[in-house]
Amino acid sequence: MLERRCFLEEKGWNNWEIVNLAGDASPRKYFRLSSSNKTAVLMDAPIDCCGPLDPFIEISDYLIEQGFSSPKILAKDTAGGFLIIEDLGDDLFSSLLIRQPEMEYEIYQVALEILVALRQKVPPPHVPTYTPEIQGELSALSLTWYTRYIAGVEVNDREIKRLRDLVAGVIAGLNDRQIFIHRDYHAENLLWLPERSDHKRVGLIDFQDGSIGQSSYDLVSLLEDARREISTTLKDDLLNRYSELTGDSIAMVKKGMVISGIQRNLRILGVFARLSIRDSKSWYLDYIPRVWDYLMGDLETAGLPDLTSFIMNNLPPPTPENLDKLRSA
Repeated sequence: MLERRCFLEEKGWNNWEIVNLAGDASPRKYFRLSSSNKTAVLMDAPIDCCGPLDPFIEISDYLIEQGFSSPKILAKDTAGGFLIIEDLGDDLFSSLLIRQPEMEYEIYQVALEILVALRQKVPPPHVPTYTPEIQGELSALSLTWYTRYIAGVEVNDREIKRLRDLVAGVIAGLNDRQIFIHRDYHAENLLWLPERSDHKRVGLIDFQDGSIGQSSYDLVSLLEDARREISTTLKDDLLNRYSELTGDSIAMVKKGMVISGIQRNLRILGVFARLSIRDSKSWYLDYIPRVWDYLMGDLETAGLPDLTSFIMNNLPPPTPENLDKLRSA
């Protein structure tokens, strides 16, 4: 609290009114600053638990340079973990569509077109590569946090290695274009900005984990969103539109979707269990049944018998009883 006040005073923002904003899955805290008719957002992201701010700053600058809407950096203290950034408003896709569900098709079309445009851009320098090995490692969170705390026993190291290797192998075999990916491209990180034009109508936030990875990754993040489900009709329309705009066959697009989807949904099972158990954010467990359904649907069409068999034998379904075990862990 004291450090936050000192930062605001040093940067000349101490006379602005400050109110809490909803946070995200990380320890970061957000506040809206207001004065007269002007607003900005204060990000409080302690380095020891949130990591350095440089990736956020560099990627935000990159996205703006490429013609997208990302928060401009207005003031910073990278050593202290503070940023003041442009306020892009409150119209997250997830909240806007509760009020105006008829907007769904339009705003998802623009979000999809941004992914197509990003394929054509030279990635920013110094971002890490989201390698098959890293993706295999992260998929194993489903064993070490989800399965472990449902079963009540430690998971065998051999099983963890087996899942890592299986996932890394199928990702490595995916003939998918390597591009800059947001890595958390979903309805609670996308804001509708109707006063802007073209791709700038969607504001992008929470991209500090941006990496070089397969182009299907952000696509599956958008269309298999843990927090809100879109209709099968809209999903199919968007996949066909993506195929049309990129020139990739619909078969290639769907293959990338299901393989990236398997990895991502395995990771999310572990991350959401960890958020509940370690960070006392039990509401993330409410999303797990949807994530499980996505995973089962992807496995059904992926044609990966070894990986499918492993998952079905080692990951318990999220029954109410199993979710209660996670809540009480």
